Amino acid sequence: MKPILLLVISMVMILSGIALLLERPPSDEDIVGQSFEESPQELEIKDLGPEDSTLSEYLLGVTYYEGKGVQQDIPKAMEHFKRASEKQHGLSALYMAHILMYETSVNGDPKEALKYLEMSVLLGELTAHYWLGIAYEFGKGVDQDLDRALSEYELACNADFIIACSRYGRVSNSWLYTKSDPVEFAEITGKTLEFIHKAKKHNDPDGIVLVALRELDYADQEFTPAEAVTDLLKVCETHKGCHCLDAALILESGFLTPQNRDRAQAYFEEYSNHECGIDSDIHKQKLKRDELFGSQEYKEIHKRALQGNKIALSEIAAYLRIRSNQDRLLLRWIHRFSMLANREDLKDLGN
Repeated sequence: MKPILLLVISMVMILSGIALLLERPPSDEDIVGQSFEESPQELEIKDLGPEDSTLSEYLLGVTYYEGKGVQQDIPKAMEHFKRASEKQHGLSALYMAHILMYETSVNGDPKEALKYLEMSVLLGELTAHYWLGIAYEFGKGVDQDLDRALSEYELACNADFIIACSRYGRVSNSWLYTKSDPVEFAEITGKTLEFIHKAKKHNDPDGIVLVALRELDYADQEFTPAEAVTDLLKVCETHKGCHCLDAALILESGFLTPQNRDRAQAYFEEYSNHECGIDSDIHKQKLKRDELFGSQEYKEIHKRALQGNKIALSEIAAYLRIRSNQDRLLLRWIHRFSMLANREDLKDLGN
């Protein structure tokens, strides 16, 4: 009976460990595994055959890492993961890398973590390419190299690790414009479109956001801008946090929707409270935004825009451009208002 039970437990743990490890970005909570039906004492290595010892080391590592059925013990988990890694167990190497890179309870070493990541890749763990991409994108244990990061994300995306597809899109959006070679530019653009649409198809929130923003930026004539607005608002409402910046700007400026500045402020706070990046202090600019979007002049122009006056869209862009002081976020939305004004097929601006 015990061999069958161990086999079932092993399969559950492997699958749950992989799935949950893959879903989480490095700033989120650490890897979450699934608990055992038996305690570690009932899974002693001596009770298993020699062929099971590597797997048992991995399973015990996950148990102590999670603290399910026993007291959590990260150092002890590392001992088991390390022994399994030395026996060529790729997922254990990936756990070791993640602990060394992100676990605050141990004295992690990014360079050592990188060695385990590379080991995991060599042992066939395709998902390790994503974490290797993270390392190269942010310079963890290695010099920052965005080209290498994109290459790693591409490999992970092609292995159907969906958040890597979105991450490729995030990096390429800014890195793309450093490319002077038109062939390379076109190649990265094509991959970006393919990958973010793949992520959206799998309901990845970052993928949905990236597709919506790209379609707003490029004013694809086959796309309804209101759909992008709906997608951005829905993703923020569902997933909160770092997905709320563009939704906040939509509601504050009234982009194809009535202004709702109170709700916009709540979204800005939600975004900034999660320390999402360089725009995390956007809520500090409230007075500036009050002046821009709260003025009677803006409200009158915006009202005409929602009533179907496309000239008013150009007026909004001009109004914001004069007052933007080169604010990067506002310039982005100035461009979007201008693109809408140039769409010949756009009739009902309020829908």
